[in-house]
Amino acid sequence: MLNMSSMKSSHRRFFCSGVFLLCLCSNAFAQGDFINSSGQQQVMKNEGHAEKKYVIKLETTQATKEYCHVSVDISYLQKSTNVIVDTTLENPDCAASGGSYTVAVKFRDGNGELQTVEYEETWQREDDQSLQSRQEYYMGENVDLINARVKRPMCVCVPIPTEVTDTLPLTPDQ
Repeated sequence: MLNMSSMKSSHRRFFCSGVFLLCLCSNAFAQGDFINSSGQQQVMKNEGHAEKKYVIKLETTQATKEYCHVSVDISYLQKSTNVIVDTTLENPDCAASGGSYTVAVKFRDGNGELQTVEYEETWQREDDQSLQSRQEYYMGENVDLINARVKRPMCVCVPIPTEVTDTLPLTPDQ
């Protein structure tokens, strides 16, 4: 246990444990019950330490989204002031799914400076087939395409609704 006589009265030490937080601080001059500045009752004992008890309740929620792995194949081609980006998305984890990804296009502008422009894309599919997309992005005049790449691909499985029948159960008189 804690030896309070070994602590100097000018130093305060705090000890915490598990779900119940118990804080002990050394103070040899106060005794009795009083309300502290935060409105909590504090009990000072003759041993020269104060005790405060806190109860911390944590609530957890059930995860509502099932994340999946998506692979994205990309090909790109400069066409004058634009870049054409073809993507193919594949997700082996679930059929109905959706998500997002970022296309980062890096090019050298007319002044020779490297520039990167990012475009946010979203996708959704209803079956287990790969999803293909073609997008055309503007880069500007007198530019040279360096590369295009996919960043931060995200995938979430979409729950398939179960079919509900609208028939009522038969009554005994039918």
